[in-house]
Amino acid sequence: MNIARREKMVAVLGAMVGVLSILMPVPGALGQTGPGYQELFQDPARTDQLTRADLPNMGRLVVLEATSMFVHARSELRDSPDSYRLLDEITTLWNAADAFTAAVSFYPLESQRIQAGRLTFPELEEAFYRVKRTLGTLPGMATRTLENFVNMYRVVAVIGPLLEQTPPGPLVVEDPREFDPVVITNQARELSSAIVPLKTHVKAETGRGVKLETLDREIDVLEKLIQGFERISSGGANERDLVASFRPIRSRAQRINRELQRANLAGAGQGLWRTIEQQISDLETRFQIPREIVPRPTGAEVRSPDLAVVAPIDLAVRNLDALVDRIASENPRPPQRDRVQADASRLTTRLFLVRQYLLGQAPREQVNQALVDLEMSWRQLEDRMMRPSQGNPESLQTLRREVNEVVARTREQISRSR
Repeated sequence: MNIARREKMVAVLGAMVGVLSILMPVPGALGQTGPGYQELFQDPARTDQLTRADLPNMGRLVVLEATSMFVHARSELRDSPDSYRLLDEITTLWNAADAFTAAVSFYPLESQRIQAGRLTFPELEEAFYRVKRTLGTLPGMATRTLENFVNMYRVVAVIGPLLEQTPPGPLVVEDPREFDPVVITNQARELSSAIVPLKTHVKAETGRGVKLETLDREIDVLEKLIQGFERISSGGANERDLVASFRPIRSRAQRINRELQRANLAGAGQGLWRTIEQQISDLETRFQIPREIVPRPTGAEVRSPDLAVVAPIDLAVRNLDALVDRIASENPRPPQRDRVQADASRLTTRLFLVRQYLLGQAPREQVNQALVDLEMSWRQLEDRMMRPSQGNPESLQTLRREVNEVVARTREQISRSR
């Protein structure tokens, strides 16, 4: 009976992955094996035909299994008082697998993709072992959840060796396509401009008695997310931070799409939204982010965030901007001035990433990690600003107080969401 169930599970997984490979093609990154990778789920597993080109599909397999595991765990362990912890950790694992897939798919050169994979795989591996530890401590029967975990283990086990695999044959120099932050910044500005007419139209329709309150709130959140993404893109952020700041925009757009299916929005409003949706899709294509496969959220999870939670961050950013401008005008020595501005730019990016995560209602673990990065960036800037002739102590004290308030308010916010 168990053998039959296992064979059925493997067949279903192969079919699902086959569909996923059609939905999310990876140009120039197809491996030697079929999209189902059935040989991974044989006993013993065969990995001799896998190459580095299969890494994006390995990441997608983990994403697929994490999705299925989340659904099964929520069903099979619904009576367990600690099941929420496992669900949170599966969500974190899903995000880590998604980030890994994006990393090994994004860059034009294989050497760049492998380096990005080596940087992101430890986070995926750590999230996987957290799920393993938690799953082992929960009481109750969770057969399908465990099957998902076993399948996931087979995939995760081959990713590390593939990242360290020596490429066969002579080194081939590929034609690189430069990652152009200027183009992305311009796209972010166009997206920010496009949201304004839609917001005006929806508010006008609401004023005429059309019930669009939920849609109006969702668009307000999307507008703030787009503003944050625009600011991060214009601040010289790296690719990883740009992708991280864009993901909440894509998720919010999906929620707006679902709301538009229920709302009675006039044709003009639908046309405005289609323009925005296409611009978001263009950015998604540029970032090569895989299509999301997530369970439909429950009623308790779809509430829009309180926009007041980002007010302390906005205040800190305004004061940080003013502080940097003043330092630039007062400090004539370019090396010292440039270092302070670079540290301040990193701190601004960290503040806005926390802002994006709060507005996007990201998992607690993701927000906590963003806060750790924020505090590290602040300490670096603080250390430089405390050196002689690098800044006004009163301005530094004000900024210190505001950064601490951002961290404290954010931790309070995510603790209330438990």
